[in-house]
Amino acid sequence: MKESQTALAVILLALLGMTAAAAQPRQLGAGGPGVVRNAERGDARAQTALGFMFATGRGVPQNFGLAAYWYTCAAEQGNPDAQYELGISYNLGRGVPVNWVLAYKWLDLSASRTRPGEEREYRARIRDAVGTKLGVSSLALAQDLAVAWYPRSPR
Repeated sequence: MKESQTALAVILLALLGMTAAAAQPRQLGAGGPGVVRNAERGDARAQTALGFMFATGRGVPQNFGLAAYWYTCAAEQGNPDAQYELGISYNLGRGVPVNWVLAYKWLDLSASRTRPGEEREYRARIRDAVGTKLGVSSLALAQDLAVAWYPRSPR
């Protein structure tokens, strides 16, 4: 699991045109490479990156609550990486209360919005693993929430 988390981190940083070395020493006080400013302006990729920085403590003090906040901002806009990370946050109770229905919803959306291939299959397996924690009615609710979801404008 740690290898997949590292791979996801590299992907997120590559999407932002950053390297892990560039992301680590930046501090929020210095504004980082525009990540904070762009996240506050509603850029979903920057929000996802900022969430990842808070979740891992890279360049900022680790804070799962802030990570979940930024993941939520980006996930609501339809960013599949943020949806995945938010689903994991709900599954593990990192920065948010454990909620397997919401974890399944966000993981399902992430899997459905990720390009076909190994990453999509991996996300679907994680979603299905969370689904095993749900009863029939809770699983149906989680699936209904995913079907009814629609992207929102940036906040």
